[in-house]
Amino acid sequence: MNKITRREAMETLFTSGAGLALATPITAEAQTAVLAAARAFGGQHQPKPLSFDPAKLKGLSEKLIRSHHENNYTGAVKALNAVEQRLAAMLNDKDLPAYIYGDLKREELARTGSVVLHEIYFGNLGGDGKAAGDVLNAIKQH
Repeated sequence: MNKITRREAMETLFTSGAGLALATPITAEAQTAVLAAARAFGGQHQPKPLSFDPAKLKGLSEKLIRSHHENNYTGAVKALNAVEQRLAAMLNDKDLPAYIYGDLKREELARTGSVVLHEIYFGNLGGDGKAAGDVLNAIKQH
């Protein structure tokens, strides 16, 4: 079995993504590498549970936080999974127009950003609202 080089794998990823319209032939080994990379983002994301009790949060209602988590964040995770699954299904479509692939990649980027930003947002809620650790040290220095 021939080994695929890193350069060949990167070229294959590029030609199957941005250069799809060029219809560059892909070797079997390179296609296997592309499919393995695609499986890493195969629409299997799960929403992370809240790491705090929203009933004890000061300044924001429990109903607001639970609704935001269950509707907005969980909806973003589901949408990201759907986009990634559609992208994975399209990998074998040789007649796929590049603009359709590009549209889905842009949607994947937007949904990924939404998921990541929601996780950061919810990860920073809770606590006593007082600076501590590195944040407190930075505030004292400035």
